[in-house]
Amino acid sequence: MERGGSCRAKEGLEEKSSMETSSHPAASTATVVEKELLVDPFLVKAVQDTRHRLTILRMGLDIQRFLQSSDQQQFEFQYFPTSYLRLAAHRVAQHYGLVTVVHDNGVDGMMNKIVVKKTMERRYPVICLSEIPVKQSEIEKPEQLSIVTHVVT
Repeated sequence: MERGGSCRAKEGLEEKSSMETSSHPAASTATVVEKELLVDPFLVKAVQDTRHRLTILRMGLDIQRFLQSSDQQQFEFQYFPTSYLRLAAHRVAQHYGLVTVVHDNGVDGMMNKIVVKKTMERRYPVICLSEIPVKQSEIEKPEQLSIVTHVVT
């Protein structure tokens, strides 16, 4: 599958509404690093982090399914236990040109719901979040070892 084009085309998703896809002049010729500049830096860092990558990518898939549904005008994210993941949910929705609102259902904030709503500006982004590579941490990088042998005579 080619590297250029929209996220929708890469994922093989069909358009069910009259929504236009995002087009950017650099989309078809840009490298992944260049495309990363078109993505919110918070999302780039979150997707590169192995601890959060799968959760962020699942959020993106949920949003794509939501966009495919012509009869659904709003979507509710699952509950996320940390403020970091809740912020990520808002940013993923914004990546697709959607609006988020928080419905407060509890005194302590534990039952807050993030609701995503379709807008006229909704779009499939130029770069899929799954195209952003995982960044290896210093701990995970393979070490270069040198083996030195001493000849005893």
